Amino acid sequence: MFGRHRDPCDDPRNAEVIAFLRRHLTLAEQLWPRFVPELRAVRDVTMGELRTHPDLVGELIDLAPSRKDAWMLMGAPVLIAPSGVMYATAFSMHELMVRCGDVADPRLLAPASREEPVGPGWHALNVWLSGVPRPDRPAARRNLMQLVARARSTAAKLRS
Repeated sequence: MFGRHRDPCDDPRNAEVIAFLRRHLTLAEQLWPRFVPELRAVRDVTMGELRTHPDLVGELIDLAPSRKDAWMLMGAPVLIAPSGVMYATAFSMHELMVRCGDVADPRLLAPASREEPVGPGWHALNVWLSGVPRPDRPAARRNLMQLVARARSTAAKLRS
């Protein structure tokens, strides 16, 4: 289904994403079966199982170059390239993380979120573009979409 690895949760290139999402679980949540690291279809996750605001789940799906890339993992949406590499995730009310390596043009970045990125090569972004003046939001939104698309192509090139 996904490149060489049947399950992206077993792919070592995704270990830091799984660790990042797990780090934000409470001790009690870590014991709940609904938060085990397994992919689920977005439509199969109920509101009570979300750790991400439903609007943010929808926003990440809208930013994805392909809706087939959108999955749920431990109550948070993740975008997964056909290679099986996770290239974006979102959680809480506004936290968006994108894996795109070095950003050649910093204008592509929306104002950063408060959260630390997942790991090296990841960027924390403000998906709601707060702090961006209203007239500049359409351009900022296009830049955000370009950055997510770039993250997908970056993920396709990562070697296991």
